[in-house]
Amino acid sequence: MTQETVEDLERVKREMEELVRKKDGEINNLNGRLEDDASMIAKLQKTIKELQVSVTIIIIYCVDKQRQTHVYLCFLYY
Repeated sequence: MTQETVEDLERVKREMEELVRKKDGEINNLNGRLEDDASMIAKLQKTIKELQVSVTIIIIYCVDKQRQTHVYLCFLYY
């Protein structure tokens, strides 16, 4: 190999190492974003479950009130 070829190969090696460092940084950044998104999703899922429970309680309350009103009205007619 000539000196010029060796220098070209060393330059290409440095460029490739730099590219690998940049890609590692990008991967780390994306992994951080994925963790943040996963955390947000978990929080939102918890909130959704809590809201579903609240809605269920409200529906049960309303149905119960409706039944009580219906029963009360029935007693008024008899």
